[in-house]
Amino acid sequence: MLAGMVIPVFLLSSASSSSGTGQAITSKGQGKAGNFLEQDIKKNLAGWNGILFHCRFNETSNRAAKKICEKTQATAASLAGESKIPFTNAPSGPGSTLPGKADDALLLEVEVMGTQTGSSAAICAHTTGYALYSDAVEASLTKQERRGKAMPRSGELLVWRQSVIGTVSGNPNALVKGISEGVEQHLKDFFADYLRAQR
Repeated sequence: MLAGMVIPVFLLSSASSSSGTGQAITSKGQGKAGNFLEQDIKKNLAGWNGILFHCRFNETSNRAAKKICEKTQATAASLAGESKIPFTNAPSGPGSTLPGKADDALLLEVEVMGTQTGSSAAICAHTTGYALYSDAVEASLTKQERRGKAMPRSGELLVWRQSVIGTVSGNPNALVKGISEGVEQHLKDFFADYLRAQR
């Protein structure tokens, strides 16, 4: 029996599971159960013209991370098809990035990161919904109140996020099933929130 340990990713609303094979999986979201209020999620997910998805992993990730990305791409495409949501699966892989223009689609990204030191391995996957802005200001404030926020800013607006991490003492391939299932549940949560926001 291989020895595993749980590494908590976030403190709020954590859900853990173990496969009994020496691996430990911890999952945490900033969706409905996290820092975002439900009404904020609905407002942030409403009005988009579909979803532009991609999965990426760093070049130093082990082969297990690539397998997780492949499973994740298939899961996202399937969920979008079942939900009849306009969906584009962007190229994925090591260091891949989303296209600069998303044609008013919400960006949905799964980032898989893996590491291995000696006999221990860990994989973390972040599922993130976000939008790119190039000229954003805080519209709810007056010019006097904005101060630094009065100047248009560019960057990413995070609207939804959940994460899962797993550790194992041994082959990182043992984490593929548990991490993939964690990401699949996060994608199901995201698509459910997205659909509710369109009503």
